[in-house]
Amino acid sequence: CLSWVHAGWCHACAELKMQVSKNQNIEYMSKDFIMVNCPAGSEHEPKKDKWGTKFEPDGAYYPRIIFLTHKGNRLPVINPDKDEEDQHQYFYNHPDQVEQAMTNALAAFRKSDDYKATMAEKGEL
Repeated sequence: CLSWVHAGWCHACAELKMQVSKNQNIEYMSKDFIMVNCPAGSEHEPKKDKWGTKFEPDGAYYPRIIFLTHKGNRLPVINPDKDEEDQHQYFYNHPDQVEQAMTNALAAFRKSDDYKATMAEKGEL
């Protein structure tokens, strides 16, 4: 799952949304994801009182993209241009970053306990 948390008033959000919508690689890769639009201030914005820090692991800023497994566990995927010491690790401002993060998320998912458990349940592991 790719959860995109953004705000309508946010210029960086609008710019990234426009660029991502034109990116054919992201469009192709999106078939492997459930793409969730989480606009700030709407009923779809993940609230900290319900979800804890799952959608705000390093603060509440826009835009941020969080990758989750099919069981709702956050994958350890951050903007590929950032490292663990950087602030705003889930902030993306270029479609190439989103594309690389999607690739990283698929790899992280296939290594996750959630994936392994599901595959074992299906008898495919």
